[in-house]
Amino acid sequence: MPNADRINDTMIDASPTKDFFISMLVKDIPLIRAVIDLVDNSIDGARRIRDDKNYDGLWINLELSQDRFKIADNCGGIPLEVAQKYAFRFGRPSDAPQTEYSVGQFGVGMKRAIFKFGNRFKVISSHPEAYFLIEEKISD
Repeated sequence: MPNADRINDTMIDASPTKDFFISMLVKDIPLIRAVIDLVDNSIDGARRIRDDKNYDGLWINLELSQDRFKIADNCGGIPLEVAQKYAFRFGRPSDAPQTEYSVGQFGVGMKRAIFKFGNRFKVISSHPEAYFLIEEKISD
């Protein structure tokens, strides 16, 4: 191949666009599955704070309307370190702490649900270690 050396020195941009990435992430997930992913996260939180499997007094509340979806629970919140290092990343890093009997395995459920529901999101977490609020607009 006479031009092989020239091709090897050329950089090719193969990175996905933001819109393509979001589209691929949510294209095969029905809206109800996105809701279930978030409920699963609340259940994982309940399991983290109640080793004895007594879930009395814990709740998960869903509110749905034409222009808004809200899920709230009293299942322990997101630990600050987990939020900073893992919860908002795409995919679960190998060093991420595991929740015993956790439903989620790949680290995409919450993010996939956020993108499925619309172009803005707010996460408020109250954990014994810290309280935080994250509010973002997804679309430019």
